[in-house]
Amino acid sequence: MIDPNATALVNAGIFPKPTSGTNFGGGNNTPTNLKEEVVRIDHNFNSRFSVFGHFIAEQVSQGYSISQWSGANVPTVGDTFGNPSYSAVVHTTYAISPTLLNEASFNYNGNRINIIPNAGSGLSSLAIPAGYDATNTRLFTGPNNLTRIPNIDLNGATATHFEISSWPWRNKADDYQIRDDLSWTKGAHQLKFGFSWAIYKKVQDLFGQTQGGFNFDGTFTTPSGQKTLYGNDFADFLLGDAKSYRFVCSRQLACQQTPDPEPGVALGWRSAYLRSQQQDG
Repeated sequence: MIDPNATALVNAGIFPKPTSGTNFGGGNNTPTNLKEEVVRIDHNFNSRFSVFGHFIAEQVSQGYSISQWSGANVPTVGDTFGNPSYSAVVHTTYAISPTLLNEASFNYNGNRINIIPNAGSGLSSLAIPAGYDATNTRLFTGPNNLTRIPNIDLNGATATHFEISSWPWRNKADDYQIRDDLSWTKGAHQLKFGFSWAIYKKVQDLFGQTQGGFNFDGTFTTPSGQKTLYGNDFADFLLGDAKSYRFVCSRQLACQQTPDPEPGVALGWRSAYLRSQQQDG
């Protein structure tokens, strides 16, 4: 009578085991690492021509015991927020004459965001465990990074939520600028001319829980005709009777199935317009 998928997920450790009676207390190690590196160079070639530059790299890695930006409330899934950033400048100054000065520079800054999930307290792996039949977990084919376990939400009396959410997720942004400025002193007047060119490049994953997600709320273990006596969400989970299911495929088709009152599938398109530039090399 117990659903084999529920057995596989419980044995994998998606819900933490009690540490005191029927209660759980604990968490994950969540280290924070910070590293900063700075390089600067200044050089005067002669009295008229000089160059300076710097490069800064800052690496930040912050651990979280519960999956961020999700509905999770148990530490069986944590994640790491990595946010390295970079900055660089090369600047030259050339005195063409006592009244004419030229400055040219190259400027760069960029950052990365890498949110990487990890198995936490009692969970052996984020991947679908042995014995789990994923045939009906995902309505459509497409990538499921790390072959993740679907989100399991107990929305009844138990109120326990296991969610890997949209992670792993990566973002990359780079900003480049080249500029040249010419300063001219003419009598009591100061004149300045110049130009600049800039380009901003960004590549990021679209958010989406491509592993799917199930909601259990006690509907199927509620006695027939009862309005004051409710069933148990965990019992529904053990029976494999989900109140609803949600899935986002790689083409951003959001799908939700709600078996109550009538079995059916509600489909809705979610689209995003992105302007991007791709360069091979």
